[in-house]
This record gives sequence, C-alpha cells and structure tokens, in this order.
Amino acid sequence: MARYTMDRCEMPRTVAAGLGMAALDGGEISTPFIAKWPAIIKDGGGITRQMGHFVDLMATLLDSAGTEHPTTYEGGDILPMEGKSLLPVFEGRTHRRHDVLCWEHEGNRIKNNGNERRICSMHRYVLAAFISLSLLIMTACAQPVDQNDADARKAAQDTRNFMEYFKAMNPDMVMERVVIPPNGIPAFYIYMKAKENDLKPGVIMVHGHGADKRYLFSLNWPRDLAYMGYAVLAIDAWGHGERPSVPECLELQKASWFDSTTKAIQKTIQEMPTVYDYLAAQPHVDPKHIGLMGVSMGGCITIGTAVIEDRIAAYVPVSAGLDYINWFADSKIFPGGDQLPDTVNARIHEFDPIYFPEKIAGKPVRFIHGLNDPIVPAEYAKRFYETLRPLYEKCPERLDWRVHNAFPFLQGREPQPRELVVAHFTSQGMTQDAFDWLDTFLKKQQE
Repeated sequence: MARYTMDRCEMPRTVAAGLGMAALDGGEISTPFIAKWPAIIKDGGGITRQMGHFVDLMATLLDSAGTEHPTTYEGGDILPMEGKSLLPVFEGRTHRRHDVLCWEHEGNRIKNNGNERRICSMHRYVLAAFISLSLLIMTACAQPVDQNDADARKAAQDTRNFMEYFKAMNPDMVMERVVIPPNGIPAFYIYMKAKENDLKPGVIMVHGHGADKRYLFSLNWPRDLAYMGYAVLAIDAWGHGERPSVPECLELQKASWFDSTTKAIQKTIQEMPTVYDYLAAQPHVDPKHIGLMGVSMGGCITIGTAVIEDRIAAYVPVSAGLDYINWFADSKIFPGGDQLPDTVNARIHEFDPIYFPEKIAGKPVRFIHGLNDPIVPAEYAKRFYETLRPLYEKCPERLDWRVHNAFPFLQGREPQPRELVVAHFTSQGMTQDAFDWLDTFLKKQQE
C-alpha cells in the first residue's frame, strides 16, 4: 500500500472518481489493495473482485499467524474483532464476507450488503460540474432557453434536497435558503442556534467558477465555521447556481471562458456591498466583525471586493487569480488568452486589483495558494502581494502570504489532464490558515 501524507490522503482515484466523492456513485470501495505472498498467492498478477475492508487486516494477520485475537489486556476487556480474514482470498478461495459494510467520507454515506447498495451523496453533482468545466476548459455551452428553464427547476429541486440532507446531518444548526434583494442573490445562511443577545462574527463565502454555493460544503467550510461560532452566508456568484434563470445570466453560458469568468467576477464584486448589508442586518450578527473568503474565482471576487468595500474586517482569497491579462496570456490551460477581445480587456482594467493597490492598503488580507497550481498559478498573486507590502509598512501584521506545497508530486513537471483539478484543490493546511486569519481579525478583535 502506498504511503500518503496528510495533504495527499485523498489522492487514490481522486480525479477519475470526482475528487474522492463521486467514487460513491457505484457504491464500491475505490482504493485498490495489493498483496504479495508467493508462498500462498499462486495467481501472481491476478485480480479478484471480492470485497474487503480496512478492518479485515487484523483478522488476516492473525489468521496467517495461526493465532487468536485476545479478549483481555492488562486486566481489561478488549472489544471483539470486527474484521473477516482475507487469507482465503489469497489462497484462491471465497472468503466469508461481511453481511453489511457501511462507510462515510465527508458527508457521503454508503450501505452495501452485497446485493443492495444504498447511497447518500452530499455533493457529487456539484463536484461533477466543477470537474467537467475545469478539465474540459469550457469555451461554450449554449443551450436553448427551454433547456435552461428545465435546468433552473432542477437546480431548485437540488437545493431543496441538499438542504434536507444538511439539516438531517446537523440538527443543532440553523440552515436557511435566503434571497438577497434587490438582485435576488440566492444564498445559504448557516449558524448555530444562538442565545438571544449572542452576537456572532460573520463570514461571506464565494465558490469557484462553474460551481455554486453547495460546492463550498464539499470543503466543509460553512459547516466548520458555523460550529466555530460564525454566522455564514454562502452565495451563488453571478451567473452560477440558481441564477442562470435570470435573463442576463443566460448570456454568460454562451460566452467564452475569459468573457464569462471576468463578467461573473466583476458583477459579483459589484454586488458584495449589498451582500454585506444583508448579513450585517441579521439580529445575531456583529456588523463590525464580518469577513469575506472565497476559493478560485471566489478568491478573485474576495480580493476584488477589497478595492471597493471598507467595512469588511478580514479578507481571505484562496487560490485567487490576479493580473488577469498576463495570467490569461501566459496560460497553457486556457488557450486564446493572448488574444482577448477588447471588451474583456476593458472589463479587466475596471476591476483587477493590480490597478488599485492603494485602495486595499491597510485592510487585513491573507493570500493562500497552492505552490503547484496549474490552473491559477501562484506567481500572479505573489507579485501583487509584493506590490502591497510597502503600503503595509505601518501595519505589516495585516498582510500575509501563505503558500502550501500541497501536491509535491507535481513539482518540476507539467500536470497530466487528470491532475489539473486536484492541484487546484484546497488542502487541510490551506483551510486551517484561512480559519486562523478569520479568528485573528473577527473573533479576537471582537473580544
């Protein structure tokens, strides 16, 4: 069995299986088990479809050693073994399999009794969309209006199903679907049930391109922050999620990747003051301690909002692109970036923070990035961070840069297509850095 570090512990079959979650679609265990024992295993190089589980390893070792599992240790009872020996499989026979196997991964659950598979997947449809758009590098996805209407109805039903699941799994948490006026921005509002006079710090959260507000739950960000005492507002960016039913958003689906991404970033940045107003007006939210964080396109929106919004107390752009004209022109992932239409060039000059560093100066910003990210390379955000540093001379603790070598297997080589989304994914260390920054400027200053 391969040895994985914490940041790579979800790597087996990750992309092909949908970032480790869509492997649940078939109800199978997705990690291969390789055994070599020439004295016993006669079918060298063979493959068996018999199912085993991690708990079977102890039973297999004891069976191979010809000994029994102890029942006591130092005067205390030991729990009985749950595993079944795989030795018969090694010997070419059929082993006595489990009557029922159950497992869970990041909210996805399966019950498998051999004849029937019961699957409850929290967000595989969100990740499937994210992977498809990212790996295929969407250039156009024009659809007739009647199909978009059907998609809007399906999105609404998916949202209801998602909420039912989340509430069932987190009964001590409040989750509401809200619509933020005047533009009708769909959002999930999540928080722990609070005492009457308990003011919580708030966090606005934005997803990446091609995903929607549900994708953030695949990272466990909204739930974890709510358990940490935050009130979380996860929105659908312009042209995403439940919003394509808006006529103007339908045009986004017909645009090039460069046009659609920059338009979604710009439009959502323009909406962020309204989003802040909504969260700040909630009765149990402290309006002076509201942060903003986002990943990928959401990270672009986060740092872009810092140009126009002075009331947000902490910014955490994760895997954010900056210096769009050079990023697009240099990109080997998105072809055609060196020939942007004039409308896209003009739009970028209106919102790209590299043209407005003085408007960000002094605001608490922590940039977080993956070192080997091929989709949104770290170098562009790092250059902007270096541009900002002189403007924070009197308050250096309010500006920070964190880079994580989350996927060292990509170091020094071009990623394979199946590795692109993985290398753009967010590691545990990146998440912890994001939460620490929010705690520093929202919770500690609140105290």
